[in-house]
Amino acid sequence: MPIELLRAVVDLPAPELAASLERLSTAELLGPAESPGEHAFRHPLAQEVAYRTQLLDRRRGTHAAIARALLTIHSSEVATHAALLAHHFDEAGERLEAARWHEQAGRRVARSDPADGVRHCRRVTTLLAAVPESRETLMLELTSRIALLEIGRIAGIEEREARSLFDEAHAVAERLQDKAGHAFLLASYGRLCGLAGDVAQYLACAERATELAEGSDAVFEFEMHSVLAHAQLAVGRLAPARATAERALTEVARVAALREAVGHSTAPGLCRVWWALASAHLGRTAEAEAALEALLAEEKDRALQALYGTHAFLCEVLRLRGDLPGALAHGRRAVELAEERGSVFSRVEAAAFLGAAELADGDLTAATSVLERALALARDRRTALWYEPRILATLADAKLAAGDRSGARALLAEARELVDRGRGWRLGAFDVALAWVRFLASEPASDRTAIESALETVEALTAELGSDPYRRIAALERARLAT
Repeated sequence: MPIELLRAVVDLPAPELAASLERLSTAELLGPAESPGEHAFRHPLAQEVAYRTQLLDRRRGTHAAIARALLTIHSSEVATHAALLAHHFDEAGERLEAARWHEQAGRRVARSDPADGVRHCRRVTTLLAAVPESRETLMLELTSRIALLEIGRIAGIEEREARSLFDEAHAVAERLQDKAGHAFLLASYGRLCGLAGDVAQYLACAERATELAEGSDAVFEFEMHSVLAHAQLAVGRLAPARATAERALTEVARVAALREAVGHSTAPGLCRVWWALASAHLGRTAEAEAALEALLAEEKDRALQALYGTHAFLCEVLRLRGDLPGALAHGRRAVELAEERGSVFSRVEAAAFLGAAELADGDLTAATSVLERALALARDRRTALWYEPRILATLADAKLAAGDRSGARALLAEARELVDRGRGWRLGAFDVALAWVRFLASEPASDRTAIESALETVEALTAELGSDPYRRIAALERARLAT
């Protein structure tokens, strides 16, 4: 405990406080802490006894005094102490104040410690049940549930639980009549649905969120357009995705105040990634690579957590361009970073891109290993499942190349069933269709009619998506089978 905090909480003159601390140190109850100017209990039992022997009302008063002293002492960086403030206000019985800080703490630790983030956000609802309803309590009900959806997106959440959270939050948003809150809820839930495989739901939510954002705060509008670009990319609308991202980024470049306001957000970087991937598929791979390399240089300077994602998407762009050494280097770095400090979602995403690059380079063992781990993780944690059809198709290609035809067939059966149900990002449907062509062509007594039908499906997908790399791959596959 810092001396500064003791002075603020204990109602004693400085000389008397110093003498009391000296007596406790002589009795070996207190000793110097690791940090200068702090004391600590020498034994956990002594701390517990000192705490429990206080009457409840006095304990509450002590917690309240500590919380308010912390607010004063750390006024310039109070957000970094949100969890500690939540604890003390909670123990003080100040429910509304505790709920405020639990909500902040939950959002703050969401990425670094998802389980703790969930605990804080769940506590908000419990505390507010005993607080008279107001606009502020309703807003806390809404934002804490949005935070739970965001944590679920990156760490995994059951579909039923996600839907329940959305329904509860939607009812609160309707009562608040708050467009921004409603839009953020739609964006959060839509993104969660999309990454779990339901990309159509993602697009519907993103479109509605963007409508709600029109004509409002510029930062809010930019964030919703970034979400919309991602959703359009998810359903395979490459040209609209690129156009949406470009308009949003152009506005940031044009308006200095907006540029400054979003400077510490990950949204501009992610919007540039969506623009780059769409550009690569639309035949502008050199522009896409340059944009991602520039973003990577900026992120290294700022040490942003988005770093793994830029490496991962560079892996994908370079693979599409045919630069396998570059793709592998970035893919392996993406996996390293994701394993070190990334979420479950980031680990699956990085592995999906690296696995495809390893397979293209002919390393069946490495491709199979990284993809099987990614698939198991995605299914276990119920996140990043929009990559599931693609991972299954790439694994099937690897199994087929290794001579495991039955394994390849089983994987493709799963992948095709998912695509037929509209699950997974639409670009992955091409991987599934192409893998099916290769499987049919490998049959000892191949069925030319079935192969031709499968090829036509591949070509129809390339036309639907408008992907230049996929068009080239489809043409090469047809030429290979014609020889």
